[in-house]
Amino acid sequence: MLEIKKLLPLGSDDDYFSEIIKSENKRPTTRKRKSGGSRMKFPKLNHMVEVGLVSEGDDCFYRNKEEESKAKIYGGNNVEFNGKIISLNEWASQFVTGGKINAYEYCIVKEKNKTLAELRVENKELFYGMGFDSIYDI
Repeated sequence: MLEIKKLLPLGSDDDYFSEIIKSENKRPTTRKRKSGGSRMKFPKLNHMVEVGLVSEGDDCFYRNKEEESKAKIYGGNNVEFNGKIISLNEWASQFVTGGKINAYEYCIVKEKNKTLAELRVENKELFYGMGFDSIYDI
């Protein structure tokens, strides 16, 4: 006995398309490294502001270079430094010679006297449910 169902063509043009999720609504995921391992995705500065861990306008500075690196946390993943709005990584890269830098390891939030990296690990529970849970199980 045979059961015949019409699969193609679909009923309407809308059936051929899938919805694209806007990038700001996507949940963070781990990415695959070129070498085959997984690259973990850490909460960024904008996530830290979102959960109230730091605030826009908080003073920060680069470790061991407090006077010349004074900045303020700005919106998104930016800081205000010398009257300009620049990314956190761009700001931190001004205080090292060559190579990449993890700004979160060197940016100290003055009011808390801790680096951004220390703050996000110590307050990991604030990020539960945001797609970052697995990074703290290491």
